[in-house]
Amino acid sequence: MNLALGSLCKKKRIFFRLLVSLFFVSITNHSIHAEEPFLKTEKASVWFGTRSLEIVNQNLFTESLDFLNYADNYNIGEYYLAGISWSGVIRNSLKVSLDVFTSDDIIPTSFRIDLQYPVLSWLGISGGLMQYPFLITGYEEFYKQNHPDFYTDGGPYANLRQTTFNDFVLSAGPVLNLKSNLGFLSVRFHLAYNSLLPKVETFNQKLINGNLRQQVVYKTTPSSNFFFFPDVAAGINILKYNNMKMGLQMQMSFYSGKRQINYTRFLRAWTESNESSEDIASPDHLFRQTDISMGIYWHF
Repeated sequence: MNLALGSLCKKKRIFFRLLVSLFFVSITNHSIHAEEPFLKTEKASVWFGTRSLEIVNQNLFTESLDFLNYADNYNIGEYYLAGISWSGVIRNSLKVSLDVFTSDDIIPTSFRIDLQYPVLSWLGISGGLMQYPFLITGYEEFYKQNHPDFYTDGGPYANLRQTTFNDFVLSAGPVLNLKSNLGFLSVRFHLAYNSLLPKVETFNQKLINGNLRQQVVYKTTPSSNFFFFPDVAAGINILKYNNMKMGLQMQMSFYSGKRQINYTRFLRAWTESNESSEDIASPDHLFRQTDISMGIYWHF
């Protein structure tokens, strides 16, 4: 208990120091006026939000394990996010932004990097990459239903299994930027392409009324999809000090697209050398995700 509490406190200190460092670097960067820096901080923020996730066509009764049948679904208010964001300008032209955020842990688990080139004062072209996780829970139930003659992972009362799959996303598209003394509005219209990062899952089995032991190994294979990925951010200035503005912001993003988790399944009876394999193509699932967040920003 003390060890777990100490670990949590350590993670909180790391997150707090990261936030303080980000703000300090932003202030320091803008306090140097001797010459125009290569990279100039424009905005920093801290925010909290929530996410909804809906995966359609989940069917627990399938011949082969479909991991997305066991993916967690949640509504707005059931899954929370916290993060920090930073954006800067390279040589007064190319804009770069970084978002680092997490869900139920203090250590960041997701990020988004975006580059933006201004075409007009209010219109630009942007592109970036993002990594984010999603949870798969209770997929040991597949073996309880489909392999009743085997003990899987220790027996009929094996612990609940949970794992994390990670998506890597590339996106690009036009961006609308509007600014005034009151605040700002930014809208990105991105087309995105995602790819599942490699993952390995292993099940150990023993025949209930016999001595046969076997191992089932799942190694994911590449699966990618295109989808529309718009987001909007708006802020209102509430305080101003010299050239620095502080305000409240709200951001929302949405995407909808097809997802599947394909894999190669290896069956090893008795020994690893006695192995057979089969490539499995899982069915498509409609994947809908919405993020909503609010926070405080500092504009320099």
